Amino acid sequence: MSEVHIGWDSFAADTRKLAAGLPWNAWGAIVCITRGGLIPAGIIAHERSVRLIDTLCVATYKDRKQGEPLILKAPNDYAVRLGSNLLVIDDLVDSGATVKRVKAILPQAYYAAVYAKPRGQPDLNMWARPMLQNEWLVFPWEKAEREDG
Repeated sequence: MSEVHIGWDSFAADTRKLAAGLPWNAWGAIVCITRGGLIPAGIIAHERSVRLIDTLCVATYKDRKQGEPLILKAPNDYAVRLGSNLLVIDDLVDSGATVKRVKAILPQAYYAAVYAKPRGQPDLNMWARPMLQNEWLVFPWEKAEREDG
C-alpha cells in the first residue's frame, strides 16, 4: 500500500472545496466522526455558519488494521432528531464500514467526507477528492504525532 502524505494547506483547500460543494441547506448541526472528522467539521462549520457541532466517536483502525467499527460515543438526542437537516462529516471513507455503522444511528443525515476511496464512495452523498483504494493517507496531525515521539 502506497502512502500519500496530505499537508495542512492541501487538507484545508480540499475541505473548503467540500464545503463549497455542499447543498445550501441551513444545516441544523454537524456531526463529525472522530477523530478524523474533527478538523474538517470545524472548517465547514465556519464556511457554512453552523454553530452546533457534535461528535460520534468510532474506533475502526488499530495499527493500520481495520476492525469492526465500535461506537464509543453517540451524538446527543438533539442532533439525532434533526434527521435530514444533519450533516455528517469525516476526513476519509475507506471501505464504508464506519459510515454504514453510523447510518444505523443517523439514517436520514447527509454524509460527506474530504477524501473517499472507491469502496466507500457509494456510502456518501458527497466527497471532495477521490483516492485510490490502495493508498494509505497520512494526515498532517498524524505526521506530527510520529515526529514528536
